[in-house]
Amino acid sequence: MVPQQSVEGIHSTLPRQELLNWVTSRGLGIEYQFVRQLTSSGPMNLIKLFLKNHSSDIITQIRISKVVEGHGMNMAAFASIPKVGVNQEVQTTVSIDFNSKVQPAQFDITDSNGTHSVKIHAEAGELLRPINMPLEEYTAVEAKLQGMHMSTGQINPNGKNVSATVQGFANVVQVDDVEGEYKFAGTTLSGDKPVLISMSTVADSQYLKYRLHVENAVLAASLQAGLNKAFME
Repeated sequence: MVPQQSVEGIHSTLPRQELLNWVTSRGLGIEYQFVRQLTSSGPMNLIKLFLKNHSSDIITQIRISKVVEGHGMNMAAFASIPKVGVNQEVQTTVSIDFNSKVQPAQFDITDSNGTHSVKIHAEAGELLRPINMPLEEYTAVEAKLQGMHMSTGQINPNGKNVSATVQGFANVVQVDDVEGEYKFAGTTLSGDKPVLISMSTVADSQYLKYRLHVENAVLAASLQAGLNKAFME
């Protein structure tokens, strides 16, 4: 297992999710939070873990006893944590290559109270990294990803800021800023495959028309669902 980097200086505004319930684990509660990285960092997502001891006894020897396997996924685990005191919270990180899949990554965490099977689920938008590209390159890539590699639809923005909403649900960057036209670009963490999202106003309508250009059809379906959900919430 590869020890992970220090959590000092690692910040994220994404929501924290429960990984391990402290009642079922007899004391250890764990939450996880995805950390978006703006530069190339290989195929892995960086994920911050928050471990808290809710029991009245010290919990010791916290470690990942079985790593993620299957579906082409792999992970770099955190170094064993010797102990967590009563009401103490410690932070660490893991890195997981989801292989551009939305299936949860399952692994085991063991401590002095036993072994606990846990799962981390990656939203489709977190399987990307932003990439800046000239408009000419964007247009050329868009032209290649047509047919079965393109998904379309219409959406009601419900008064939301389009740029902020799209970049909130997916780790992409806006590459063009023209009134009524929005273009966003990213690549998959695993495989560096381009992902393009374009949105444009529909004449005499409050709706926006969107196009998703993604090589991976399964990932495209998950991104399309995430885009719709982002504007509905």
